[in-house]
Amino acid sequence: MITKVNSWDMETAKVLPQRARLENHMPLGITTAASLLTEQDTPYVWWAGMSTPSLDGVHYADKMSTDEVKMMVLRIADRYLEGYIPMTWNGVGFEWRDIAHETGWWQECKVMSYLHLDLMFHLLKLCGYFVSQDRAMRGMGLPGKAASPITGADAPELWPKDPETVIRYVQQDVIQPLEFFARTRRLGWAAWAYKRTDGMNVDLNRFKHGYGNAELSGGWLPVYKVLELPDPDTSSFDNPPPTCTDVTEWMTDLPKLSEEHREGWALPEVIFEIGLSLGF
Repeated sequence: MITKVNSWDMETAKVLPQRARLENHMPLGITTAASLLTEQDTPYVWWAGMSTPSLDGVHYADKMSTDEVKMMVLRIADRYLEGYIPMTWNGVGFEWRDIAHETGWWQECKVMSYLHLDLMFHLLKLCGYFVSQDRAMRGMGLPGKAASPITGADAPELWPKDPETVIRYVQQDVIQPLEFFARTRRLGWAAWAYKRTDGMNVDLNRFKHGYGNAELSGGWLPVYKVLELPDPDTSSFDNPPPTCTDVTEWMTDLPKLSEEHREGWALPEVIFEIGLSLGF
C-alpha cells in the first residue's frame, strides 16, 4: 500500500471561456505550482520567472519558461525515485497532459502519468462520475475551496496583479489533498459531498444524506493499476460522463514506449526502464 506521496498542483496563465474543454486550449501556460511530500509542513513552490535573476527581489513573469517547466518535472521525477509517488487531482486529464504540450516531453509525461496517483481518476473508476476536489475535501471534513478567497478560475486573471495570492492558493491545493490522502488511507474509504452547497462532513459519517462514498480497502492505486479495476455500473445514469478510458486517450494515442525512445529520453534512465518493463 502506498504511504509516501508528493502532492502536486499547478495554476495556469491562459484565461478561458466558461465551461471550456481544457485540452482544446493547451498549452495553457503555467504561472505557479507547488508540491508537498508526506510528513512535510511547507510546500515547495515554483513560479514564472523564478530562474530570472533580479536585484529588486522576487521576479515574476507571465508564465513559466519551457526550461522552468522542465526543471519542475525533473524535480518531481527525482522525488519519485526517492519513493514519493506524485499525487494529483485530475493529473491525467490536466497536469501531465498540459506539461506534455509545454515541454514536448510526450513519452516522459505519458509514463509519469501512468505511474502517478490521480485521486479523481481513481474515484471516477470506482463510482463512474467526476468528483471535484472541493466536494471531496469537504466530504472528509476539510474546508475545501472555502480556505481561499479565490478559485482556480480566478487565478489566471489575478496572477499579473497579485501573484502572491495565487501562490498561497496553489499551496492550499497541495496541503488539503495530502491531508485528504492521510484521512482516507487511515479510514479505508473516501466520502464526498454531492453538491457544492452541502456542508462539511465533520462527523465523517459516510452514509450521511448528501454524501457519496467508496471503499479503498486496497488503498489508492497508481493510474496503470486503476485501469485494471472493473468498470462501474453507469447504466442508471441519464448522461454518463467520460470514462477512464476516455481520459487516458491522449496517452494511448501515443506509440508504446520502445528502445527507439531511449536516445531522446529526458528523465532519469530508471524511469524509462520502469515504463518499458510495464509496457507503457
